[in-house]
Amino acid sequence: MLAFLQGGADALPDDIELLRQLYLETAYYRLNGMRVAIETKVRDKSLPPSVLAPQLPGAPSLDDEDLLRRWGRIGGSRGPPPRGAAALKAQQDTEAAAK
Repeated sequence: MLAFLQGGADALPDDIELLRQLYLETAYYRLNGMRVAIETKVRDKSLPPSVLAPQLPGAPSLDDEDLLRRWGRIGGSRGPPPRGAAALKAQQDTEAAAK
């Protein structure tokens, strides 16, 4: 993280696993500039956004379009992806109530 804050997007690693770990930390510390830089790097490498999603055993998988929608790239609200099943259910309830 310090390398990014000192050197910008050029300091981000090329390793996808490291990018995933950094991405999770940017959500925790609310470093939106770094989060966007990681998303841009993944997009520039022509990788699906799902490579940044944590791989949790037993967790439901989300397709890339759903991730983009949740991250505010296709309609919806901006912000990091929801955390956990309770947050996902709350977001779905909110979206259903808005319709």
